[in-house]
Amino acid sequence: MKTLLRVYHLLILSVIALLSATTGNAVTLTPQQRALGVTVEDLNTNSTTFTALSTSMNRQDKRRFRFSGNASYGLRQDLAVDRGAIVTKHRAQISTSMTLLDRAVIIGFDDQLAGEVFTTSISGSGQFNTLDQEVVGQVHGSPIEASDLDISVSRNFELNKIWDATSTLDTTLGSSIPTSEAAQYEGARAVPYANIGWSLGFLGGRYGVTQSTSIDHIVNTFLFNPMTREINPDTSVGYSISTSARLGAGFRFSVGGTARLVHHLDETTTSALSNFQAISWMRGFTTVTLRHANGSRAEDHESSLWFVDEYKRIVSLSLSMRF
Repeated sequence: MKTLLRVYHLLILSVIALLSATTGNAVTLTPQQRALGVTVEDLNTNSTTFTALSTSMNRQDKRRFRFSGNASYGLRQDLAVDRGAIVTKHRAQISTSMTLLDRAVIIGFDDQLAGEVFTTSISGSGQFNTLDQEVVGQVHGSPIEASDLDISVSRNFELNKIWDATSTLDTTLGSSIPTSEAAQYEGARAVPYANIGWSLGFLGGRYGVTQSTSIDHIVNTFLFNPMTREINPDTSVGYSISTSARLGAGFRFSVGGTARLVHHLDETTTSALSNFQAISWMRGFTTVTLRHANGSRAEDHESSLWFVDEYKRIVSLSLSMRF
């Protein structure tokens, strides 16, 4: 105990000595310092250490922007399509995001203590299909085509705890830009959307519940879909709810469902229902996900001709890495 008190007093006295040095006063020993056995050399050594630490911190580049990225590769099949040969969609995607913080920080040191102002994200991908084990070529000859580009701005809010559970609110504004051949053929020019989600995390995140409401609008060129010859939709509103549980060893299991109302250009309205089950494994910056979606209108916007509300049973396997 006496040793700890000695170290504590030495630290306090060193800070006092440092402040004295910065004001131009000479370092002198007080009767209390002499009684503790502190020497002038001790004060000078600690003063030099604190000064070196302060100088090192000041030399770091402080920024208000934090950058991150994600790369993924996935396979998916629609089991609802009755066919002899198996068609598999392959997709490689890369996304990047930039978060504006409320103050300048040293990345990797105190950025987790700063508040988020907003985050901008952009995501693009390329895809190709295989029939059994053969790559299927596109109309222009190349087997690879660009998927729809996605640009968004989001903000996350930490709310007060509810039932001892962490509570967060996520808001997103964005737009899908139809860069894929299928979307361009259908005549879609833009798909702006908005989403707000509320999440609860129990027992330190072991269990979670998420609810979200979304709305999107399709800017169409044609009144009728050139593929199906049916009237095109223009707006949809959806509600989703899901729950997840951490199983241990990096595994997490999730189930959820979505109800959506779709408005068409002839002023009619139809409903679309879907559900999903997923199991994922995460280790460090790597995540592997196996997902089964059942219903109409794929919520992840990864289906060819995803503007058409048709029944799907999609099984997908994906590998993603954060950097």
